[in-house]
Amino acid sequence: MIKNGVMNANHVLYVSSSLPTPGMGSSVIVYRHLKQLLNWRVSILAPHQQLKSAYKLPESWEIYSLPKSEAHLPDGWELFIPGKAEQYLKQADAKELFHNQLPDVILNVFGKNSILAYKIARKYNIPLAIILHDRWEIWVGKKVVERALLKLGFSRKILEYASVVWPVSRELGAFYNIRNAEKVKLLYPIPEGVKFPAPEWKDGYKSEQTIVYAGSFRPYMRDYFQRIAAILKKLNIRLVIICKEKAGLSGDFKKFDNVTFKDPFPLNQDLLKYLSETASALLIPGCFESNGKKSEELDFSFPSKLVEFASLGLPLLIHAPANASVGKWAANIGWTGFTNSTDHAALTSFFQMLMNKENWMKMATESEKITRGLFNAKLIQQQFSKELAVCCLSGEKFSEKYVYSETREKPACDHAP
Repeated sequence: MIKNGVMNANHVLYVSSSLPTPGMGSSVIVYRHLKQLLNWRVSILAPHQQLKSAYKLPESWEIYSLPKSEAHLPDGWELFIPGKAEQYLKQADAKELFHNQLPDVILNVFGKNSILAYKIARKYNIPLAIILHDRWEIWVGKKVVERALLKLGFSRKILEYASVVWPVSRELGAFYNIRNAEKVKLLYPIPEGVKFPAPEWKDGYKSEQTIVYAGSFRPYMRDYFQRIAAILKKLNIRLVIICKEKAGLSGDFKKFDNVTFKDPFPLNQDLLKYLSETASALLIPGCFESNGKKSEELDFSFPSKLVEFASLGLPLLIHAPANASVGKWAANIGWTGFTNSTDHAALTSFFQMLMNKENWMKMATESEKITRGLFNAKLIQQQFSKELAVCCLSGEKFSEKYVYSETREKPACDHAP
């Protein structure tokens, strides 16, 4: 059979509440992976209202829309409810939907949208591949549907059924205690893979610098960044915070004339270009709350910005609790720009080392080396492509057909955790 010019191609179906697009977060991670799958048939199943962004996707991708939902739910949302998903599958024949060629594997980023992916996989005996970026249960608010899913224990059912599970950190994979540990494969978030000229030390860095933080600004980060801003102000270091919550934060930082807020960039490439031209260092915080307690979400997550920003070759400053995933990672590999201290004097010394040329160059070189090793976009994609293809073997469960062997090249640095 020939489809989209590809004969006998493996067919992956991505099921999600949003389209994979070149933006931020999990959507761009999936977009990068799918776009680099060579000789694959790619299908997307997403809610109706998401189709307005379909123009951003490759023409060869097949986009399928979930039917419109009841008035009180966003389009397609109800199909992420177990009962509604089963009802939908009784009415819609997936074989007809995909022109009598069922997908060889279903791909999904773990979350409430995993319900429908799981139901389709179970009904048609299709292998399921899960990307695990965080503990979605932590984000459950007051929505009755989401809370109900927790009580039903669907997280456990879905992950146990999956043929392969890709957590972004070892701690996240271990948290769910999946019985078949062989199918749990650490997969770092794939970066853009754009090469930038190696940054150079400037004499002006001895007296002033610009540190940039780009990412979400959680409520518990307010006190944290105020303390960091005060330290940086005494060192004559500017702090640029790029976040979508900018509008409600500027007033809280009026007394810090060294702090600037910026709106997020529409595309990741634009953000990287800005950072390469503006920043002398980048801050990756596993933030501490004002009372010294860390946020629960950070125990297990691994910041994609760490992998992404390493390609810039700038010093990466990791400030995280010792037992958070990124803190353990940084301590284990001896990352120069890492501290877990909350002591004012210790943090002052930590940021002050940027003003020394030897220290700055050492940290910049560290970033450049790890981009060629653990954070190499090409190697990360090779791992993803290989393990996804293995899921397609005869439609059998991953653990019954395949025992994983490490084939990635030895990192070009001594940072393998």
